[in-house]
Amino acid sequence: MHGLLGHSDQFLFNNHENGSLALYLANEGFDVWLGNTRGSISGERHVQLDRSSHSFWNFSNHEMGVYDLPALVDYILEKTGNKNLQYVGYSQGVRIFLIMASMRPEYQQKISLASVIGPSGFLENLDSWWLKPLGLWTQPILRFCTYINIHVLPPELLNMGHTTVFFCQNILTSELCFKIYKSMVGDSGEITSDSLSLLAKYTYHVPTKQLSHYGQTIVSGHFRPWDYGPSGNVEAYGQETPPDYDIENVTVPLAVYYSLGDAFANYKVEIYWIWHRKNKFIQKIQILPKYTGKLWGYFYK
Repeated sequence: MHGLLGHSDQFLFNNHENGSLALYLANEGFDVWLGNTRGSISGERHVQLDRSSHSFWNFSNHEMGVYDLPALVDYILEKTGNKNLQYVGYSQGVRIFLIMASMRPEYQQKISLASVIGPSGFLENLDSWWLKPLGLWTQPILRFCTYINIHVLPPELLNMGHTTVFFCQNILTSELCFKIYKSMVGDSGEITSDSLSLLAKYTYHVPTKQLSHYGQTIVSGHFRPWDYGPSGNVEAYGQETPPDYDIENVTVPLAVYYSLGDAFANYKVEIYWIWHRKNKFIQKIQILPKYTGKLWGYFYK
């Protein structure tokens, strides 16, 4: 599963000699299924709700982990006739996997191995000068966008793909594009101008409430469901603060890939809970120094 602002086609990038992750796994004999989260460019249809309604966009990572990912797992197992599958999640894809494993523990037996790339659950001690302050503003931004009936950021009027490609390929702004990219995701030592332009082309919008859920995590330092405020939380959870996801009881075997240069997956925090789990569940932990472009080869060598 892809990350924030992402889409499954990012697993098909093929601008390195080893090919894309999805094609590499297919060539190795795996039956590869690519999923998309709700609100992504391929997840904007509903059997009852209209895309322009507020109800359509009233979701966060919680709903993806509790409802969407389990449904995807069941669909694949039904179609293939298998009893379990191997899961690969990148950034947000790790986040919703942990939510599913916590809130729907019966699905842990359906995952034989989870390869988690750039885990971003807690978002504490972010290695980025702007992400922490941005977290403080996501709630006001959500309220304002809801008031003016904007449900995704950047607004679709800007045509995210075309705008970013032009910005990153233009000789006058390409260097600034590199600096913005590094400030957002970290210091990536192997991203070239071509691969950054390709990444920009396939970067999409993000639903405002989904982004705001990230902001709540950044501010609180807790990996937990949506915070409705004290009274709303009492109604939803029976207590004034949302309960933390119980990831201590995740027993799915893990292969963990993270980078010292990843601004979102701070290894001192995100990996902490892994080291304090029973060793028998850890199949592999691989550090990728100063490299955050994990979808474009190398990490699966």
